[in-house]
Amino acid sequence: MVRLGDVCDILNGYAFKSEEYSDSGFRIIRISNVQKGYVEDTTPVFYPEDNPIVNKYELFENDLLLSLTGNVGRVALLEKEFLPAALNQRVACLRPKKGTAVRTKYLFHILNSDAFEKACILSSKGLAQKNMSTEWLKDYLIPLPSLEKQDEISETLNKVDELISLRKRQLQKLDDLIKSRFIEMFGEPHRSKLHPYCAVSELTDVVSGGTPDRKKAEYWEGGTIPWVKTTELHNTKIIEVEERITEKGLAESSAKIVPANTVLIAMYGQGKTRGMTGYLGIDACTNQACACLLPTGRIDMQYLWYFLILSYDELRGMAQGGNQPNLNAGMIKAFPILVPPIKEQIQFVSFVSQVERIKAVVQKALDEAQLLLDNLMQKYFG
Repeated sequence: MVRLGDVCDILNGYAFKSEEYSDSGFRIIRISNVQKGYVEDTTPVFYPEDNPIVNKYELFENDLLLSLTGNVGRVALLEKEFLPAALNQRVACLRPKKGTAVRTKYLFHILNSDAFEKACILSSKGLAQKNMSTEWLKDYLIPLPSLEKQDEISETLNKVDELISLRKRQLQKLDDLIKSRFIEMFGEPHRSKLHPYCAVSELTDVVSGGTPDRKKAEYWEGGTIPWVKTTELHNTKIIEVEERITEKGLAESSAKIVPANTVLIAMYGQGKTRGMTGYLGIDACTNQACACLLPTGRIDMQYLWYFLILSYDELRGMAQGGNQPNLNAGMIKAFPILVPPIKEQIQFVSFVSQVERIKAVVQKALDEAQLLLDNLMQKYFG
């Protein structure tokens, strides 16, 4: 075992001033860009190349980037496509020291493990928002086998990573196929002239849920009534839930049971949650952050659900607020829905159902590959 600080240079970023951003130059890598395993190109910002400060914080291909605030412990590998780039504050850069017997890809796999991420979280301070120190990183111990063994481990993990990426690309192509079929039948979701638009409130009733008091055990312990949170909305059908409430919890809170075939929309939540949807395959309650669109017979509910999935960006764009923009019931009720004849709605739903069956097979293969990766990471890194 060796100290991370003995084999890596660990660098802190700089607080680049937003008022000095430009349209081109050095891409500033911020917390929002660092995802688990990769750099995400979310709302790119740049800094002028002629500003001398960017050279001091310049990043290079295969630098390892670590989030120090919020979702601490996320590690990304910087690829060439993001260069030239510079390191923003609250992001650390880990760069193997010259002459040390450590491979960058091997180090990336160690730092991308659940064990390392959990250690980062435990080392962090703060309640509302976690913060970790680069000083702690220097003392973190990692296994360091021979270069030959490092290459062997990296090659094995890389192959599984590639398989996972392949399955994800297949799922994305199937989603693209659904969108293409929609456009072929009805035109662009929000720019079609083929059929009229109606507000959600004209097609369905919208209600929200509630959360029984967490401090009262009798509202939760032994509960039998399914209770859905926004974190469970992944544009999928909901059959199983993580939590259940009791009859007393239902009676003494604003929670209410909504029927199967209800469409759910996340009105607020962190990350990508806001605007995500779910389709209830069971009767269930929801928390107050879910907008529940009840089946009324005025529109095919599965068609409505797929239309809302295709409207993710539009839904998120309506949100209002400061640090965490939110949707509200009024916005959902006013949201425009393209309404073709019911016969055509059913034809589209039938096509999507066929694609979903193929997606289920691919998703199963993806889950198996992810399980294999998790087991290998546990085997190699604990």
